[in-house]
Amino acid sequence: MDSFIIIKNGIVLTLDRQGRAGIHTIVIKNNKIVEIDFDNRFEIGKFIDRYPQTKLIDAQNKIIVPGFINSNCYSTFSLNKLFFKKCTFESLKENPALQTIDKYLYLVENVMKRKNIFKVNYLKSICAGEVNLIESSGDINHEQMDDVLSGSNMTVNLVDYENNKSANAPIDAKSFSGVRGDEQINMYLVNNLKNLTNSADVKLFLEVYQSEKDLTEIKDLFRKSLIYVLKDYNLLTQSTILSNPIYLSKNEFDVLNSTSTNVVLSPSDIVNFYPRTFDFRNFIYSDLNVSIGTGFTGKNVFSEIKLISSLCSKNIRNYEPLLKMISLNGAYAQGISNLTGSIEKNKLANFVFFDLNKFNSFASFPEIDSEKISEYIIENLNSENISDVIINGNFEVKDYNIELKLDFNPLKTASEISNEIYKAGNYHEYAEKQKHFKRHDNINEEIFDNPYVSGGLEETQKELLVEFGEEFRVVKKESDDLLQPIDNSFLPGSVNSLSYIDSYDSDFNFLTIEEEQITPHPLTKEGVKFSSKKISFDEEETSLTENKGRREEKQSEPVREKAVIRNTDSHEETQKPKEPQFKKVKLRFGFSDDK
Repeated sequence: MDSFIIIKNGIVLTLDRQGRAGIHTIVIKNNKIVEIDFDNRFEIGKFIDRYPQTKLIDAQNKIIVPGFINSNCYSTFSLNKLFFKKCTFESLKENPALQTIDKYLYLVENVMKRKNIFKVNYLKSICAGEVNLIESSGDINHEQMDDVLSGSNMTVNLVDYENNKSANAPIDAKSFSGVRGDEQINMYLVNNLKNLTNSADVKLFLEVYQSEKDLTEIKDLFRKSLIYVLKDYNLLTQSTILSNPIYLSKNEFDVLNSTSTNVVLSPSDIVNFYPRTFDFRNFIYSDLNVSIGTGFTGKNVFSEIKLISSLCSKNIRNYEPLLKMISLNGAYAQGISNLTGSIEKNKLANFVFFDLNKFNSFASFPEIDSEKISEYIIENLNSENISDVIINGNFEVKDYNIELKLDFNPLKTASEISNEIYKAGNYHEYAEKQKHFKRHDNINEEIFDNPYVSGGLEETQKELLVEFGEEFRVVKKESDDLLQPIDNSFLPGSVNSLSYIDSYDSDFNFLTIEEEQITPHPLTKEGVKFSSKKISFDEEETSLTENKGRREEKQSEPVREKAVIRNTDSHEETQKPKEPQFKKVKLRFGFSDDK
């Protein structure tokens, strides 16, 4: 027996090609729209007389829009977003906490916990108006979804990263052959994707343009950019979705346009993981079919377009394209725009109701116009204003109440699993490491603002400077001294003995005192001794003058490129030394390049 629903008095934003909007009456038969009264000619009384079982819904003070589509959803990580702090697209695959959590959830004994994560996340999605999504978590099949989606009409499309066909897939659900962002792109993988697309009507979901390092390696391998590689193998089509292609050039943009390739953006992920400012306007107002997903860190797709709007500020030319990115564009990406994505006759009855009776919606309502209504929704409303959600002609949320029969307590389940995940991922240890990195960064900023250390020091030198400050540092290389003849008066066995460093294992004890045993300073490296003899500055000047004279006499001798360290002790003590005046001097080292 057919069932009918009539929705009247609501402000309908169709998001169709004609951009129609107004107070229209919608007639639903079973799960499809059979009539939209644009001209107010529909006689409700006569219709109810003919079909007395018809449900009549008064949508006064409500805005009705098409059901939302989430084109990239990572449900596995929906309850552990704190672990994504300090992450980038480059470092996601190296995050040990995320790897630990992933392994934990895929243990046999934790299968039920993982299912509950999906249940909680999908329930949140439904309450936020999402009627269709692409699940990008991987390692889940449609058989498992039957249990997860029990009682719901929500459509979940799966990304299969192993490229295995899932059996018993629902008629309205699709499977995508996927390539992860951390997967190495090589000739074998490209050929495999090519074979898949040749054998059947396979849709591709590619996370391949999120890492600048990976793109460089691919260019080195193929001698061309990845976009052109995919184009050469006919892998860029209207059946292909590129996830977060943030490093596209202008020419690559044109290639995607010419091949009708779909793009999905996850704004929260881009803001959190992209090291630079990203201009979303390049995608919003392009000819590309751009849809929106929550990715790893987003809450829901409606909050994602509000994020884009806030980032673009007053530079938004119009708002209707933003709403289409979470509805009609997502349907195009899946190849189901004939079924959903807009409110039109013969399409599925997928609706989201925004309640205008809430306090935050008390703004001056604009004239009935598609663009102005779109602007009002994005700028004034949020997901808390969603009062009703209809999926395939069935109320799954009505007057803020969940109509589904649940076999679990959402709040309790979410709280318990969240706590277990934080324990499994060692969140406290992870948080302490983040604090340590922050302290380390702050110290580095203070140290490297010093002009003495701003010259491209090696990492090891930087670490030493962080630890010891500028107490010990290389001033300069005295290359002129190395070119001077060697002073022969500095013979082995004398008080002022000079040795040459010929190896690291021996001869490093280059300063020796035979007359007395010197106790090394506790901070002195092992094997290095310093003279404790006192010297006056007058004697130092005399000694240096004598040494200079000896060097001038030996100018004809060949240059010896050995590193020297000069001891300025005097040869003899002819008189009692004066009380020394202490002065801080810098040690200077002048090793030749070959040592």
